[in-house]
Amino acid sequence: MEDRRTAYAILICIIIVMLYTEVYLAPYTRQPLQQAPAATQTQQVANNQGTSLTQQSVENTTSSPTVVTPKREGVPTPADINAAEKFIVETKTIKATFVSLGARIESFELKTHRKELKGDQNYEMVSHIENTALPLGVYSGDVNDNFTNYKLESIEGLTQQGNVLRIASDKASLTFVGNLSDGREIRKTLTFYPDNYLFDLKVALSAPSKDGSRLWVEWSYFEPKLEERSRYDFHGFMKLSDRSTSTTNLNSMEDGQTDIGNDSWIGIGDKYFTATMIPAATGQNTKTLRRGEMFYQQVAGEPATGEFNLYVGPKVYDSLKASGHDLFKSIDLGFFSALAHPLLSLIRFFHSIFGNYGLAIILLTLIIKALFLPLTKKSFQSMGAMQNIQPKIKQLRDKYKSDPTKMNQELIALYKREGVNPMGGCLPMLIQLPVFLGLYNALLNSIELRHAPFALWIHDLSSPERLHVFGIAIPVMVILMGVSMFVQQWMTPSSMDPTQKKVMMFMPIMFTFFFLGFPSGLVIYWLTNNLVSILQQYYIRKERAADATKATVVASIAIFGFAYILVLTT
Repeated sequence: MEDRRTAYAILICIIIVMLYTEVYLAPYTRQPLQQAPAATQTQQVANNQGTSLTQQSVENTTSSPTVVTPKREGVPTPADINAAEKFIVETKTIKATFVSLGARIESFELKTHRKELKGDQNYEMVSHIENTALPLGVYSGDVNDNFTNYKLESIEGLTQQGNVLRIASDKASLTFVGNLSDGREIRKTLTFYPDNYLFDLKVALSAPSKDGSRLWVEWSYFEPKLEERSRYDFHGFMKLSDRSTSTTNLNSMEDGQTDIGNDSWIGIGDKYFTATMIPAATGQNTKTLRRGEMFYQQVAGEPATGEFNLYVGPKVYDSLKASGHDLFKSIDLGFFSALAHPLLSLIRFFHSIFGNYGLAIILLTLIIKALFLPLTKKSFQSMGAMQNIQPKIKQLRDKYKSDPTKMNQELIALYKREGVNPMGGCLPMLIQLPVFLGLYNALLNSIELRHAPFALWIHDLSSPERLHVFGIAIPVMVILMGVSMFVQQWMTPSSMDPTQKKVMMFMPIMFTFFFLGFPSGLVIYWLTNNLVSILQQYYIRKERAADATKATVVASIAIFGFAYILVLTT
């Protein structure tokens, strides 16, 4: 019975990986956020020379007077937005277009990221549809600033060229002033930094609302065709509460649903990009709302003022870490994130040396395989020993088949005499599992791999690889990975009966099917891992364990050298 238990334990280990892949990892194998067409019309920029403005009044920048706007229901129409004054703020990292009507963000482009591979359009963080509110709305009591005609009162640390404002110092700000429909004055001051996606927003009202309620700042987001998305295709909200994160998939929310929370921050996005807001008050300070295909997140301030922080940009670990507020936790690397982050740091380090993330993945995989070689030896030696004593186990089963208790006692005695641990083949695999899953998550969720090329036809390590031959897309690396898994499974010592062996031999086919939609960076890791494992198993099975170390080193040099040549010749 013990050998069957060993077989079942090994099978369970593999099933755990499969289930973890489908239930927890598959939600992150998704495309970047789908962007709705956004209006990009801006006023013509004057050709005058740039002028540095520091704490200087800019009343002449706009002709829009600061007046009380009668209360109107609904949101501005496209005609209203196009007729309003617009201002473009540029830093090294972002290009943001503000509309004077509501002092909202019409466009927020990331200058260091492209919307599509080899495209020339910057990645757009504002997802908007006509006749819905633009991001950065303010709500106080029963009024909002949807139709408030703001005036750009002052700018600091910026140079102006027409309506284009470029950062000219280590800190730059602009202040919009307007009046709500109930007559209260409202000020919005935005502060930007040259190399950061984090910016500050200060909102000040001349008086609190009549009911004394707190003001709220809102970020809106349009997400169409949710019914066509898989429930594993994550686009959603993420919150940090009590130093731990939680997520809510957008398609899991009911239309009309509103959730209130007490959070350190709240964000909406996918595995690569996020629009995260940090409240200016404690208690019940966040809201998430769904209204049809529009999703809203709101954060609270005090009744008459609020100093908020917003991070609108890519989930780059260093940028998030430098921005504070534990924003780096928006990078969800799963249960083994404590291992995933260091592994991801090593990948970045190797990339800084070789300039190619594919090579960095291969090198890290080879190092991990070398470090775990002693455990691999122990695992295969234990499985081989179990295979060798199968005739004796069969004799005991036949002899004591009518007395299970006696049979188990004799089996335990046999294991002791032969020095065999029936779980010895599985335990080393379980020890390696956290590292495997940590690296697995790191490769699935790393924005560094987005649009990062490797070699030959592999131009994006974050997308599935396909070689197009006569119009047919062939997943070459996935097929090679499946073949290598089959060879590895065939070489693995086993004490299973024929039926169990057939089940296990079917596993490579299942894994090949699962990997068809996985990022090519992950396939590179698994293929490299399999190739080295096959070589190690060959030497260990031939009882030349001492040579397995030398063979691992030689094979690692050969695999990395071959990959390096491919990169150089591409």
